Amino acid sequence: MAPTTNPHRIDENAPSSVDQSETQSRSEPPSIYIFNVGRTKWKQSNDGPWEGETLLECFANALRSIGSKGYVVQGAMYSPEGANIFIDTEDEVWVESIDIHGQ
Repeated sequence: MAPTTNPHRIDENAPSSVDQSETQSRSEPPSIYIFNVGRTKWKQSNDGPWEGETLLECFANALRSIGSKGYVVQGAMYSPEGANIFIDTEDEVWVESIDIHGQ
């Protein structure tokens, strides 16, 4: 009779992609991604907190900046690992117009 293997057995020598991706996500600083889903050429902006700033503070600053420019927020998602904001604008230079640092 051939030996059977346990399908639930964990091979301790096998590389774990889950562990590697968790390590990578913890080592990368959180970012705010802003996407324009409008009629302009597709662009995205990626920025994150500077020293002394929190991600939540930058997220709120970004939403205020977007509103002050008259851009329409189509959706926004926040988590401690990062944030996404989707806007709709025909402004071609919107990336340069949004400030997440509240200066």
